[in-house]
Amino acid sequence: MPIYAFKCPEHGETERRLPMADVGKPQACHCGRPLTRIYSPLSIRVKKGGRETVLDTLNREHSKTRPTRETLLLAGGL
Repeated sequence: MPIYAFKCPEHGETERRLPMADVGKPQACHCGRPLTRIYSPLSIRVKKGGRETVLDTLNREHSKTRPTRETLLLAGGL
């Protein structure tokens, strides 16, 4: 379940795990005041050797051919 950040005018920032269907519904702090949603940048975790992993997967699918320039560009290798 995704984690969403909210801000209470009295208690500051808080995080909640909510189903995506409930995100648009009004949220209230434990004090009863309405919470304002805080939007933040997306966090992405890349495995060590991420580009190589993509290239290995592509190479397995086309084991007899070398990756094309387009494949390498899609994988971020050029």
